Amino acid sequence: MNSRPEILVDRVAINQLRKAKPEIVSFLIDRGIGKTDRHQTVHFCGLADASGENAVFFLPRHAHKNATADLKTAGLAMRALARYGREVESRKGITRSDADNATLAALIEELAQDFRDNGIYSERARYESRNSGKPDWKRTIAREMPFLTSGGVPVFPETRTTRTLDSHENLLSQIQAAVMSEIIEKHSWWLDGIEARTGELRSFCQPISPRLLWPGSLRSLLTSLYANRPVFLAKALIAYLEETAGNSDGSFICGVEDFSAVWEHMLRKVIPGVEEGWNGRLPKPGYIRRDDGVVEILDRGMQTDIITREGNHLTIINAKYYNATGKGSVPGWPDIVKQLYYQMSLIKILDSETVSNCFAFPAGPDSPRAFSSARVFHSKDEPVDGFPVIECRYIDMLLVLEAYSNGRKIQLETHLPAYTAAEARSVATSPRSAHR
Repeated sequence: MNSRPEILVDRVAINQLRKAKPEIVSFLIDRGIGKTDRHQTVHFCGLADASGENAVFFLPRHAHKNATADLKTAGLAMRALARYGREVESRKGITRSDADNATLAALIEELAQDFRDNGIYSERARYESRNSGKPDWKRTIAREMPFLTSGGVPVFPETRTTRTLDSHENLLSQIQAAVMSEIIEKHSWWLDGIEARTGELRSFCQPISPRLLWPGSLRSLLTSLYANRPVFLAKALIAYLEETAGNSDGSFICGVEDFSAVWEHMLRKVIPGVEEGWNGRLPKPGYIRRDDGVVEILDRGMQTDIITREGNHLTIINAKYYNATGKGSVPGWPDIVKQLYYQMSLIKILDSETVSNCFAFPAGPDSPRAFSSARVFHSKDEPVDGFPVIECRYIDMLLVLEAYSNGRKIQLETHLPAYTAAEARSVATSPRSAHR
């Protein structure tokens, strides 16, 4: 039966969740997931399934709309996590913590897509038969008694033949069918077009060996596989089984602890005009040796999130997965300083381009856009001359999830304050001039 999760939101208060879903809190704490030991809120986005009966999905912040729409949004977020898992996370074993497991979403989606397109894998096998199929004259002559015609010509009343049939009586087919039954039960709520095909799986027997041994059996089988599809299936099934190993009660985690990395990656993919390679061109810090004056440059320098180009205008975008509704939920001084230095440094290496700067926060259709910009002030209403303005942009989370999942771009408003090199050295002190 299709298991639909209950919908929660990333950064939900632990005390609130403990009252509503104590088994989920215990599940997360036991696994060391959600940063529950360091924060008063749960830091997790994705699917958490405690033994198959208590599945919950944590939506990204500002993706919550209403009870009717939230399950659809959760499916959209799962597809986004699946794409993120394909594009970013390692496929050469588990090289990350259990809390960051978008690779599992990618594997599930790929296995479901293969099942939708091709069904359960079958081997073409040739069987011996009689009077139907391709004649096997050598076997017929050796085993059948002919009649002789009046002219002495032998006639065989029975002809030994061979027939080619598709067979599912192989280990790869059985394991695929077992895994797909599991995926349909737990994930068909976000995977289109597979729940209706559950009936195809009922005729398959479970593999004789226990689930724990299936990856090893598939590895042994790989040496005899040559076609692309069975090789892909075996490798994908091995990865899926290893990702979900050790959970005899059916529990699993499929998501990420820190959605800020996903937010940045999604924005880089959906915002038009993104240019790569700028971090390598930005200045790096160095130390001058006292004795001989030799400069030792540090390996790591400035690391911008996203830089976009529109004509001769560049925009430095710092993706921030912050609530940004009050001064306690916005980037602090270190982030502001970095953005100012990014802009000043970029201007130094440019000739004619203009440069603007912004923080990019997630937002919902009805969530407040509390701030317009960040500046450096002498006092509450006296900005410091010479510091660029950092605009605050609020970008719809649902719009980004949909565009990223479907491989599309989004359009942003172009109202950022832009500065040339000369203007950056002397920015007007009037708050009104910052929004010209």
